[in-house]
Amino acid sequence: MSDADCDLVIGAGVLRGADFPEGGVKLASGALKGHYDTAAGSVAIDTLALDLGGPKASISGSVDHLGRDLLAGSWPQQFDVAANFSVQALTVDTLALLWPEHFGALTRSWVTQHVHDGTLDAIDGRLEGQVDLTPGSRSRSTPAVSDGTASYHNLTVEYFAPLEPARGIDGTATFDRTQINFAPVSGHVAGRSDHPCHGQALSARYQ
Repeated sequence: MSDADCDLVIGAGVLRGADFPEGGVKLASGALKGHYDTAAGSVAIDTLALDLGGPKASISGSVDHLGRDLLAGSWPQQFDVAANFSVQALTVDTLALLWPEHFGALTRSWVTQHVHDGTLDAIDGRLEGQVDLTPGSRSRSTPAVSDGTASYHNLTVEYFAPLEPARGIDGTATFDRTQINFAPVSGHVAGRSDHPCHGQALSARYQ
């Protein structure tokens, strides 16, 4: 067999995985279209669309170095992932429950600790890296968020603790493996509208 195609409709249930903080994520529906090239040992993900009962996510990309025997049940211990992702209508307070702990770990750690409240209207980014499932592996390297953009409203951002956070933030952001840059169009500091954040860029490094 030289290749295989997948066109799958997914019903309601739970998407389980050890990296999810609660062991799984409730799924309203989904769809997967992809292609496995056995000769190249790679899977092309044309579309993976997930409806999470409000928030929606989609992924497209490739998984490489899978070997030629995936259909026979042989799963490699190491493989590479490169994918574009998009998320819409995600409330910030549910982000930590849906974001796998080892995917973009530095980005995830900073965002879940310092950003609260509000809604992420749209996130578009890219994941790249190697997944290492070797038993006893200490590195357990996983894909990192290489770069992306976001739009949001009504965020609370703890920028320079212990200073008061910026609240009611609307705007956009860009991010990569090392930092996140907010570009607010509205918001305020210390609960007072006379300390506006409009036009004041907020930047932070993860390390």
